[in-house]
Amino acid sequence: MSLFFITIFLNVTAMAGVSPNFGWLQGYESFENKGGCEEMIEAYAPHIKEQVFLKTAGRGVIESFECMTREDWIEKNIELGHAVPEQLKMREMPKKIKGT
Repeated sequence: MSLFFITIFLNVTAMAGVSPNFGWLQGYESFENKGGCEEMIEAYAPHIKEQVFLKTAGRGVIESFECMTREDWIEKNIELGHAVPEQLKMREMPKKIKGT
């Protein structure tokens, strides 16, 4: 079962040196289904907007709020030109121990 997270589409074109200029940012609190997640957007939106304003010195613009899975979040950011987060890259598989 995939969990859903409140996710924002952030525009940072007003911030010099940031590339790509758009990206999906995702919260940490999970929801068991998309409907439950979407119901909470209104409650969380004021806090999220405040945090984006503070973290971007007022230069970040939230284009949209959506609910999506971690997998969808990663895929959408890769499509925008973001690198795969280091902790999610495939690591070398350990060698199989003989006799197991």
